[in-house]
Amino acid sequence: MDKSSIGALHGSAQALALIEFAQQQEQVILVVANDIGHFDQLFKSLHFYNTDLDILRFDNWEVLAFDHFSPHPDITSSRLNTLSKLPNLKRGIVITTLESLTQQLCPLAFSKAYSFSLKVGDTLELQTFAQRLLKIGYNRVTKVMERGEFSVKGSLIDLYPMGAKLPCRLDLFDQEIESIRLFDISTQRSTEVTQEISLLPAREFSTDQNSIKIFKENYQKTFGHTNGFIFDEVTESRLPIGIEFYLSLFFTRTNTLFDYLPNDSIIATNEGFSSRVALIYDEIDSRYQQASENFDRLPLPVKQVFIEQQQLFSQVKQRQQLLIGSSKSEEKLGHLNFDSRLLPPLNINAQNKVPLNKFLVFEKKFSGKILIVCESKGRQSVLSDLLISHQLNPNPVEGWQGFLNSDKKLCITNDELSEGLLTEDIAIITEVNLFGADVVKQQRRRRAKHKDFDEAIKSLVEIQIGDPIVHEKLWCGTVLRAKNTNF
Repeated sequence: MDKSSIGALHGSAQALALIEFAQQQEQVILVVANDIGHFDQLFKSLHFYNTDLDILRFDNWEVLAFDHFSPHPDITSSRLNTLSKLPNLKRGIVITTLESLTQQLCPLAFSKAYSFSLKVGDTLELQTFAQRLLKIGYNRVTKVMERGEFSVKGSLIDLYPMGAKLPCRLDLFDQEIESIRLFDISTQRSTEVTQEISLLPAREFSTDQNSIKIFKENYQKTFGHTNGFIFDEVTESRLPIGIEFYLSLFFTRTNTLFDYLPNDSIIATNEGFSSRVALIYDEIDSRYQQASENFDRLPLPVKQVFIEQQQLFSQVKQRQQLLIGSSKSEEKLGHLNFDSRLLPPLNINAQNKVPLNKFLVFEKKFSGKILIVCESKGRQSVLSDLLISHQLNPNPVEGWQGFLNSDKKLCITNDELSEGLLTEDIAIITEVNLFGADVVKQQRRRRAKHKDFDEAIKSLVEIQIGDPIVHEKLWCGTVLRAKNTNF
């Protein structure tokens, strides 16, 4: 099939180029990220630059091949949600990792067969409904906290559907659903009313009687016996952690992500794709050899868990390919170079007499428009005050589209964007560019512990005389004076 390329992609230019490319197509583009870090970063960047495209993510399990760990329920939820939408996707972007692309997946009919919806006015027999939820993998608990859980309290059913943003509470009158309300996990209080909910299975395989029967038959065919920890646990309807690596045994056949995509989809890969494929399969083989030493829990043959390496290359070659990377492409038909460059150093240095000097010099010399992207509204307010104190007046805008529509040279917004961008006419500057990746990572970890951490400072240069200061543990006060000190 045809091959094309887009080169000279630096910073978040890769995401912007993919968005602009996808907007010109009437097909689905599958973007294969280099690793989990690149996957998360690229997904956020795609959402930042997106205006009208459907963008789906097919997450990595984030567990090593043949490991005795299961993916987090949120990851399973996201994957099942994407798989349920893919058959109807005709245009847009799907992003995944190379590891996820190699996996054997549940068949196309699985999600449809084990998904259903509920709406106000439906009749519901409580015990039958509870059994149905258990059969599609939901766990019965006393208090719903995670996706894939449900609880029954009299005529109330709390349920956290896979793929849903919030859990819901079904209120029954006799056997009729009288109301469906979304609720907050932390407070357990209802937040809003809805008329209908959709339920996806809680796992990427079913555990009903027919599926268990198929599992037993496939286990016997694969290993030639019915001994071992995994067989005993599944026979007793118990699912040990790491059971996902035996997924293919629950089905008469499996599919891959390629089968979920339209035949005319475009596969976008990064430079060095073939080398990364070789490394992935070397790691899979190594993990298989290691797992094979546990005779009580023998792993499935590699080809029953992952597609073969040559099959992967064959599937890619059958489709139109797009190569993306930072190197310049050849000057010929179908090969383009994006107008992007690396941003110069703009980091704020508290030790300098003018800590913002690098940014101020850049802002003065750059003739195009500049957008500063902060990680939160609180950070946007702090940085706006800092810039105002240096005689700059950033114009607040609503994301990328608001910036394009603005006629101001310097704008500021908040969004999840880690990498900046520099072209002839536009400069996108993130907090990573200003404060460094280490400082931003520290802030993210602390934000996870403190709900009000958005207002926290990243550099002492942000503090002004008269500012209120609150220490996270010890004290609160007001800044009266400041002095530069060299250590």
